[in-house]
Amino acid sequence: NTLTLQARDAWGNNAIYCNEEPYDAIVAVESENILSEKTTVEYRGSGKYALIVTPLKTEATTLNIKLNGDVIHFNTSVVAGIFDSSETSASGPGLKQAIAGEDSTFIIQSKDSGGNKKKKYDDLHFEVDLVLVERQPLPVQTNDSIGGELISSAQRYIGNGQYEVTYSVKIAGLYLMYVRSIDGTGISGSPFSVT
Repeated sequence: NTLTLQARDAWGNNAIYCNEEPYDAIVAVESENILSEKTTVEYRGSGKYALIVTPLKTEATTLNIKLNGDVIHFNTSVVAGIFDSSETSASGPGLKQAIAGEDSTFIIQSKDSGGNKKKKYDDLHFEVDLVLVERQPLPVQTNDSIGGELISSAQRYIGNGQYEVTYSVKIAGLYLMYVRSIDGTGISGSPFSVT
């Protein structure tokens, strides 16, 4: 995230020579919610500085910007960044157990690359693939065949960056369930073992 700081003189005029001889401006940024090792300050000319900060969490944040010892308190809200499937998580009973012929559900929580929960609808779609690893033994009299492990899978947005996934299998056994974003990248914890 980049902020632009315009230095001004005592009369409110742009201090266009603030980083040139004989002036020597010192600019620093501090906050409990930024990665200090990734914070950079770049002089852009005409008294302008680019302050590049990396927030740690999605929350109200105060930046303490120092210019030649004077402190400016800048309040801002940090929101989640771009969706990252490798940080996205899932929870719910349908990640561990399913009953053949009945609907099972779980919730996907979309997150950004910092692991922050997304709060808004992103029109995300997830692929859910179940692979039968070990079939439960069948009675000798049955004529049942495997046919296909996944009967159906549906998802819907339920708010706060969460998506509910409902699926149904028709064969009892041990499955590996792969949950991927539409680009094919698995979410955190995928594949899941489902019995």
